[in-house]
Amino acid sequence: MPEGGGLAPEAPVFEVTETAVMGDAVRADRTFVAAVTAHQGVSMMRTFVRLGRWLGVSEVAQGVDDGARLRIVTDEGCDKDQGYLFSMPVDLERLRSVVRHRTATPRVEPPSA
Repeated sequence: MPEGGGLAPEAPVFEVTETAVMGDAVRADRTFVAAVTAHQGVSMMRTFVRLGRWLGVSEVAQGVDDGARLRIVTDEGCDKDQGYLFSMPVDLERLRSVVRHRTATPRVEPPSA
């Protein structure tokens, strides 16, 4: 830690900009989420979620790319998450195709016992 107190230069920065708070959500970008580790993650995500709740908006964690980060994000109550853990980016036509396929598939109920 640098002399004089404060954060080490490599510490993650929590910055809120007008683009981070877009109407109904506050977003943690992938750089912030990537810095979430077991050591620092809980307090960082807890602060992020509290900010969203204080502002009265939902929280979105972007860049959730592995199970460890998903666990921290979920355990701290973040409203929404996105990242490569769930899907690679897809174009609009591919997304429409996936949605059509999922909604066109009839639900099959399990056999009754």
